[in-house]
Amino acid sequence: MVLGKARNGRTVSRRLLIDKSNRPRLGPLRDYKYNVFISYTHQEPDKTWAVGIQRALHRLGHRWPKTRALSVFLDKSNITPSGNLESYLRRKLDAAEFLVLVASPTAACSDWVKLETEHWLATRGTAEKMLIALVGNELEPSLPPAVLQLVRQRTLQQRPLYVRLVDRDGPLDTSRRNERFPDAVARLAAAVHGVDKDVLIDRDLREERRNRRLLVGAVAAGIALLLFACSTAGLAWAQRGHALAETRRAVQLRNLAESRQLAAQAATLRQSDPNQASLLSVGAYRLAPTAEARGALFASLGTPGFISAVDPSGAVFSPDGTLIAIPIGDGIKTPRAVIVWDRRTHRQRSLIPVFSATVAFLDSAGRYLATGGAIGKIQIWDTEHPAKPTAVVPLPSDIGELSSNPSRGVLVVTGRGYEISIWDIRDPLRPVRTAALSATGPQAAALSADGKTLARSVGDEAEVWDITDLARPKKLSEVRTGWRVIEMILAVSATSLLTSSSVDPLESVLWDVTSARPRKVATLPVTMGAFAPERPLLAVPSGHQITVYDASQPAALSPIAQLTAPGALTGLAFSPDGQMLMALAADGVWLWDVSTIPDQGAVASFVDATGSDVTALALAPQRGMLAVGTTAGTVEAWSVTNERSPHLVATTHEPAAVRHLAFSADGLTLVAAGSRYASGDLDYNADSNTSYVQVWDMTTVPFGASLDLPAQPSIKSLEFSADGSLVATAGNNGVDVWEIDPKRLSRKGHWADAADRERTFLAGDSSGRTLLVDEGVNTVSVGPNVVPVATSPVPATGPFAHHDSLLALGSGDDDRVRLLDVGDPARPTALGVTAPLAGPARSLGFVAGGLLVAGSDDAAPQIWDVGTPGSPRTVASLPAVGALPAVAAAPSTSLVAAGGTKGRISLWETDPHRQIAEICSAVGDLVDLRTWGDLQTDGTAPCA
Repeated sequence: MVLGKARNGRTVSRRLLIDKSNRPRLGPLRDYKYNVFISYTHQEPDKTWAVGIQRALHRLGHRWPKTRALSVFLDKSNITPSGNLESYLRRKLDAAEFLVLVASPTAACSDWVKLETEHWLATRGTAEKMLIALVGNELEPSLPPAVLQLVRQRTLQQRPLYVRLVDRDGPLDTSRRNERFPDAVARLAAAVHGVDKDVLIDRDLREERRNRRLLVGAVAAGIALLLFACSTAGLAWAQRGHALAETRRAVQLRNLAESRQLAAQAATLRQSDPNQASLLSVGAYRLAPTAEARGALFASLGTPGFISAVDPSGAVFSPDGTLIAIPIGDGIKTPRAVIVWDRRTHRQRSLIPVFSATVAFLDSAGRYLATGGAIGKIQIWDTEHPAKPTAVVPLPSDIGELSSNPSRGVLVVTGRGYEISIWDIRDPLRPVRTAALSATGPQAAALSADGKTLARSVGDEAEVWDITDLARPKKLSEVRTGWRVIEMILAVSATSLLTSSSVDPLESVLWDVTSARPRKVATLPVTMGAFAPERPLLAVPSGHQITVYDASQPAALSPIAQLTAPGALTGLAFSPDGQMLMALAADGVWLWDVSTIPDQGAVASFVDATGSDVTALALAPQRGMLAVGTTAGTVEAWSVTNERSPHLVATTHEPAAVRHLAFSADGLTLVAAGSRYASGDLDYNADSNTSYVQVWDMTTVPFGASLDLPAQPSIKSLEFSADGSLVATAGNNGVDVWEIDPKRLSRKGHWADAADRERTFLAGDSSGRTLLVDEGVNTVSVGPNVVPVATSPVPATGPFAHHDSLLALGSGDDDRVRLLDVGDPARPTALGVTAPLAGPARSLGFVAGGLLVAGSDDAAPQIWDVGTPGSPRTVASLPAVGALPAVAAAPSTSLVAAGGTKGRISLWETDPHRQIAEICSAVGDLVDLRTWGDLQTDGTAPCA
């Protein structure tokens, strides 16, 4: 493969531009990714014309074995305008040598056609390589303004070539059967190839005749070979089959090796270049769906709702809320840098290598970022090209904090000296210092969300300033706190001020500053907080908890939600629209969707609202609902149709901790079991405990009606039958089988031959129904009257999961999971054993696509590929926080849920096609062809 440099500086492949024959090429060798860019409107009939022109350009002048004569870019999707799309089209235009304009009155009015033609003329400076395919009746009404102006200049060397594709009889037929259409398009193709039209058509006819001769020769040779093969049929057939098998095996082995090589490279690049690593993961899976490739896809998706960062010292949202800038590193053990994270794509956009402790965005789009710290200057970076600072502003002292409001064009800089300066940043690359507030001691500052008010502290005083006029700040009010103020936050309209003092780190004061004489309205046991910009919400942390208050009446704050974080918090911030809450912790940044607060209470994506430990999970067989049980006795129903944005549907409270949850096969019935503790005893294995079982009909409002089973000794397991008509429970009292009716429950059978059973398992088979009771006891056949009959012993000392005839059993002896075939209940057959977990398995579940997931005390759920049960392969270890004994999966869906201590719930998409779609939509066609081309024989980009 030959590499070259395009005009835009990208390294591109010339594989399609090299003619390997000895005949001269029609046109010169060109350093462009595309020969032609077709500009058109998506409305009919222009869209049909554009597709017909693309096909004709592909065909005219091609030579065997190539399938296309020219590389033509044609955008066939109907998409809405956006900044990203505009940038994308500009890159494609820069990568094309010729522009073909499908001209019509509709195209002349199209914003996209105007953008493409204006960019072309602006960057090329000439229309010499612009070609016009006229599909309207008249030329001038069919041209966009920029091209029309050029044509009216009547400058011959700048006048573009155009061909007319309509005549008196109406539009031409775009099919190859119509002779006039190929002849007209041949003029366009000839201009691109740089040859005369007649030469191109003659070449095309000669190539067609040559192909026919080759076809006739091939047919004749095939007949001869067929006659010869018939004479030696047995030997030839065997040799052919052997050769094909060896060829396929060689190709498979090559693809396997290259897939694993790409997956290994993806792991190496994961930290330094996550976009490249994600694309290599996609390429690895498309070469061969190996376990390593599937694991690379999981690693590319990251942990939902979490941004991993080493020693984060702060974080800020961009004004549009799409980017997050996070200063990381302590400068001693780990180097300092700034991560710029794209919240839309869930991946790192850029990494700025700068020794900085504070950051601020300078423009509404989040492109320019200011950094400061103990360096005595402000450095301004272009987040799209972060190799070096775009501008540097020297300061007389080191920087303490940066605060900005790009929509108002204001930046506030707190120096480590005794000055706070105000800057005009309407031109982000040239900040202008407009005013300064001096003092005799250290200061702290806070900027309101609307950028019109500034609060500063000097000693034990806090002052509120009006900075609507950046050059002339005016003092509005003054607060004497009694203790040195170390931190402050302002509400969006500067009606409330929260101050934290140095005397007691567990106390802050909320002040009403609407008048010249502020008054204290509340005292909170916190040291920091955040006001929501667009909503009357105040969020304050305390240890692992975040309390959200209704701040519409500051004098009467009322808590409306409480969120639980996985670690101690050091900072909070709302997104500019108030829909997302960001919390800074020691291991990174956590994000919550708080758009439903206070409408539905404490609803936070991926986090249990109660903050209690998650003890049971269940996924409905039809993708869309997750049931969550907690130690606090709550059962919650979450909608997970969009796993990136789950929301609470309903909740109910049970008398004690929820230990088991299960959906019926049709997803219409949910069963929960839990333990009522005696004298506060939390050991649910205690014989003195009794259990409850409740059944809900999920066809109407969740938890609207329930059925209760009689109280029993501690239940340790429950399971639905395959058809959903029976529920089996197992515990200290043996095994009970219940028949479910919409309005009642009836016991169909009871088995108490061996008490204190850990697990029970119901599955349909040819004999009726099969019940498995573990601890290495028996598999029993359940007949029509639900009378169990022992058939054979099965070793089962831990949790289990089943799908069809495949049974997975956890083992507490060696921390492995064993796979058995129970198609014949009387003769279970051992199939394979997984690699050991870091601890005993606590829960198991099958996922669509031949995957098995296990949760254990090692706090990292494991996923195995069990498509070949005799040799299960490790696919991924899902990163998580806290112990995760509970996992949920359904064989009919591709979603995995994992939850455990601290109320943390993670949702994972396991379908590789969905994973690839998400990765490619985020990364697009960003690819280094020098890396990819060395491993891919055809040079195709992973997301093409």
